[in-house]
Amino acid sequence: MYCQDDEEIVYKQIEPKHSYTITFGVPISIANKPFKSMMQGLLMFSSSYQFALKNHLYFGLGGNYTYFNVNRFKITPQINGGLHIPTVYFKFGYEKFQSERVGFDFGVKMGASQVIYHSDSLDNYLKFNSILLEPYFSFSLTADYRSAFKWTLAYSFLQLGFTPQKMGIYQNLNYPASEFSRMTRYISVGFSYTHYFKQRE
Repeated sequence: MYCQDDEEIVYKQIEPKHSYTITFGVPISIANKPFKSMMQGLLMFSSSYQFALKNHLYFGLGGNYTYFNVNRFKITPQINGGLHIPTVYFKFGYEKFQSERVGFDFGVKMGASQVIYHSDSLDNYLKFNSILLEPYFSFSLTADYRSAFKWTLAYSFLQLGFTPQKMGIYQNLNYPASEFSRMTRYISVGFSYTHYFKQRE
């Protein structure tokens, strides 16, 4: 009889070239005041491809989908509805692994969004175009030299303002008019999976 040592797991430091990332998260409304109090975030999903340079800078293309629903406990009259935000974007940033197991990634997304409002108080969907700007940061833990799991934090700015009227509530609900012209903003907290198709030699 003999015993054999367990095979040691070998990690290689990732030097990415081509990669693909998917992210799931929850958006949290933070401004303006009517948007923060009337809408609650349910889902954020993102998918993107990126190409990295030798100096760890990268650029890529992708798409986001974010959904908020009406917080029925915060408004009178009560309505059912929500807010869809599909986006296509270009991104650039910096990604580096400090060791075989730990890395970080930060950058910014810039894109075009269609903001779609719907509720049982509206006859039809209301659709508006807007510009999205989204700085983000990720902390990475590798599964092996081809993949990593990430904790991600993003701060999104939509050029478009928010008013109760867009959800079919035709009154100001005691919000000051100055709030309606402020940018729509939200924070997204989520988790990502990245697959690295090719490593640099």
